[in-house]
Amino acid sequence: MFDATLNRCLPEFAARGLVLALENPGHGAMALLPNGCAAAQLLGLYNSPTLRLNYDIANAFTYGQRDGSASEDLRFALPFAACIHLKDVIDTPTGWNFCAIGDGSIGYPDLMDLLRSRALTVPMAMELPLRLSRPGKQDLVRAAVPPLWDDIRAALLRSKAFVSPAMT
Repeated sequence: MFDATLNRCLPEFAARGLVLALENPGHGAMALLPNGCAAAQLLGLYNSPTLRLNYDIANAFTYGQRDGSASEDLRFALPFAACIHLKDVIDTPTGWNFCAIGDGSIGYPDLMDLLRSRALTVPMAMELPLRLSRPGKQDLVRAAVPPLWDDIRAALLRSKAFVSPAMT
């Protein structure tokens, strides 16, 4: 059904100048796009500039099915990427906690050269779900109290400072 739907919709999208960008999930089971490698294999079958990937670096990490390093997975994803989500988590014994980009366990220092090489051709979006966590590496939990504005601002500034070299 997925294949039939895409084969029916992609020509319509192309005729209207639209792109369908599928995102790799951060949790769940049996996803079609658990990581960049699997996404590249699936999207490569369609060979369509209309079907792209909205690649979330942290989701490839938290979903737990990434083959190899973050940079290897990103290399698979880049040729198909319409957008790259920059998001980071700290991997703790009690679960995953979202944090400023570059402060966590994703491995962003190794990704910066790859991100810099694509900065002008693939949009990147910073995602900082600081109110969320994944206790026990399970489903998302929203904190009862939102983070303080000063903590949000500090995380945004740290993220911006970390990511800015990839934009130049």
